[in-house]
Amino acid sequence: MESGQVVRFDSLVLHFYTYAGVVEALDGVNLYLKENEVLGVVGETGCGKSVTALALMGIVLPPGKIEGGQILLDYNGKQLNLLNQKQDFMRGIRGHEISMVFQEPRAYLNPVYNVEYQITEVIMVHRKQEFAKRVLDQLNEEYARRKENLLYEADPFLNRILKFNINVYKRMARNPNSRYVRFLSKVPIIRRFGKLLKKEVHKEVIGLLEDMQIADPERVAHMYPHELSGGMAQRMVIAMALACDPKVLICDEPTTNLDVTVQAQILELVSALKQRRKSSILYITHDLGVVAQLCDRVVVMYAGNAIEMADVNKIFAEPIHPYTQALLESIPGPGKPLKSIPGTVPSLINPIPGCRFHDRCRYAMDVCSEMKPQFVEVKKDHFAACFLYYSHDRRS
Repeated sequence: MESGQVVRFDSLVLHFYTYAGVVEALDGVNLYLKENEVLGVVGETGCGKSVTALALMGIVLPPGKIEGGQILLDYNGKQLNLLNQKQDFMRGIRGHEISMVFQEPRAYLNPVYNVEYQITEVIMVHRKQEFAKRVLDQLNEEYARRKENLLYEADPFLNRILKFNINVYKRMARNPNSRYVRFLSKVPIIRRFGKLLKKEVHKEVIGLLEDMQIADPERVAHMYPHELSGGMAQRMVIAMALACDPKVLICDEPTTNLDVTVQAQILELVSALKQRRKSSILYITHDLGVVAQLCDRVVVMYAGNAIEMADVNKIFAEPIHPYTQALLESIPGPGKPLKSIPGTVPSLINPIPGCRFHDRCRYAMDVCSEMKPQFVEVKKDHFAACFLYYSHDRRS
């Protein structure tokens, strides 16, 4: 894993074991995401874009199974293979280091809880210790103020309660999930000071909604998912994903099913958030117009393989893989004849051997049907998986 990379996929293989057969969804995917960049992942429906994101999040469920490769994350300056970690550890990674904005927001929102509750839940799972420290500072300031203003001796009972709560929040700042803290949080006389924690979290929630450019966030915070428009629901999901300032943000076609005006607003929001929060974004889409507008680099996927990866300008100006070339030629334009890619996408159940694009490729050679091409650097920071750019000694 090179310097400046936050996530790297090395030869990731993922299969789904179904009654119809083994679906080879990912067949050795290689890609990487740099710091503070937007990497676009494009391709036809079923090419493996969303499955790649789910593998990064560690939420591939049966019958899916990762059969090989590794996913490396830059975690506190060390390379961490996410495929070797236990679920308890991954729960701490999800939402904190890596967050995901799903394609259909209403499918991932609980209809019986309001906006504030659902965002607060994310914050309390990952940032409770941080907010406990904030409240502890406030209590220490209050304790010092009472001493300075000679209020310490006027109400000794309140002083004892205040001191006791300072000790509670000290313990919470050390270990917010200890049994001692959970027990004391149920004591009625201490709940009053527990409201300080809720007040601090409430400020954070309102700040997140303001960052999402939501008008009147105090009112929206008390609304339920069914009361939100499509654009507002998507902004809420983005706010939940950003609640813990993740290092990596995955956006899985977040503008699908939204009208054109709202799509433009969401894209502007994602671009602004990248600049403000310095997050690295993995943006999954099939819209090349969105890629040209938003992304810094692009990886093109086809039938479970990453086939080309380069700077966004290079992809549009000098595509080198035959599939990428055909894909760009098929974009309609004024005065331009409409071209289509001959053939159909191969089935991922017992897929064709060799390069999975060779039966549709105008440059296909005999070796293309016999061997799978490797994903190599053809030019500076321009990668492709095609035998057109192999020397004979590298094919063997």
